[in-house]
Amino acid sequence: MTNSKRYMTLIIFLLLTVFTLDLPVSGQNSLPPPPPPPPEKKNEKTDKEDEGTIKIRADLVLIDVTVLDKNNKFVKGLDRNKFQVYEDQILQNVEFFSQDQVPISYGIVLDTSGSMRRRLPTVIKAAKSLIQLSKPDDEVFIVDMKDSQNIELIEDLTTNLDDANDALDNMVAGGGTSLLDGIVVSGEHAKQGKHRRKALVVISDGDERDSTYSAD
Repeated sequence: MTNSKRYMTLIIFLLLTVFTLDLPVSGQNSLPPPPPPPPEKKNEKTDKEDEGTIKIRADLVLIDVTVLDKNNKFVKGLDRNKFQVYEDQILQNVEFFSQDQVPISYGIVLDTSGSMRRRLPTVIKAAKSLIQLSKPDDEVFIVDMKDSQNIELIEDLTTNLDDANDALDNMVAGGGTSLLDGIVVSGEHAKQGKHRRKALVVISDGDERDSTYSAD
């Protein structure tokens, strides 16, 4: 895999953005961009009543942290006093602290466009290696990504590693590349995962040509 590292871009996304598209289960479905949100309506009476009033909303935010040493080895046994959390350069209070192996719902999005034809066997091997690292409660889905009309969910969220591996064996390279569209619709589908922790792993050569979405 070392000879192919410079050709592939591995992108891990935390799903912090809400989208409004459904993942197509057929390569024939197009992906129009969602309409912009309606403008916020202001209540002049309420705005005047709220003048001079300061409202503060406090939310409990869960943060998952992994600590590695200089040799890239996992560090265990750290206690609460070893961590500090800042927001806008202001130190926050750590209300709860625990050390757990939390299951994850994640998607593997593989670029199978024509430019990936020679690299596809290596990409599939890498994806299978990642799947084998899954913990028993992790769930994974597989997306075959080409152009905007050929972004297919070839394996839905599953804890069955054999099913996920079998889905990878049926991939064929060809066609254009809609990298951004593939990320958007896969991110939308990942929200259906049952676990709080969610992520996407996107394996691509980074070529972007046909997306209806822009980087912005």
